[in-house]
Amino acid sequence: MHIDRFEDGKIVKYWGQGDARGLMQKLGIMFVPSPKLLLPILKNSVSKLFK
Repeated sequence: MHIDRFEDGKIVKYWGQGDARGLMQKLGIMFVPSPKLLLPILKNSVSKLFK
């Protein structure tokens, strides 16, 4: 999202906030597990750390 503030037809202030994660999800680049899958994935990852 980008917001510009204009004075006399010129941009005098600019605010911007990117959403790279949302964009990657929409493009299918990033996998986001459902809440049902999240706990088993976390348990598996933690168990691998302590082996």
